[in-house]
Amino acid sequence: MNKQHFITLILFLSGTVFGASSIGFSSATSSGTEGTTSASITLTLDTTHGSNVTVNYTVNASSTAKNYPTGYYDFTLSNGTATIYAGELTTTIDMTVVDDVRDEDDETVIIDIYGASGGLSLGTNQHTYTITDDDDPPSVAFVLNSSEQSEGLTASSVVQLSKAAGNTVTIDWAKNS
Repeated sequence: MNKQHFITLILFLSGTVFGASSIGFSSATSSGTEGTTSASITLTLDTTHGSNVTVNYTVNASSTAKNYPTGYYDFTLSNGTATIYAGELTTTIDMTVVDDVRDEDDETVIIDIYGASGGLSLGTNQHTYTITDDDDPPSVAFVLNSSEQSEGLTASSVVQLSKAAGNTVTIDWAKNS
């Protein structure tokens, strides 16, 4: 009885994987509310490898969300290197999302990958994560219920926000005759 055996051969030369194609983000975008405590962004190889594969990542400066350690921040993620271990197809870049109480616009974190090991090319090399704001806008109230001013003088009224606002607050008003 004749049996045929097929062998797949992957050649390694100076850390280069021959026949390998690409590493990239599994999708170009994802999102979550700021109440989400963490976000995992997936990197994918299109074929498994016999050795570990690495790729560097960095937070793009055009991100609208603020990264720690800025004074008031929306997320924490340090630049680093992601590793996909031998025989695996994916790994994640894990980011902490900060839940604040400020009403603000949705904000983005843009992550770029570069410098893949083993001669791999880059697939989807940029991922935009949108942090969706989940806070109510502040309410506006007069500091005093009423006030009086002598005729001919300028009168003013003071209004106050119930909490700090991340956006410009505009108030429509009218005077009673």
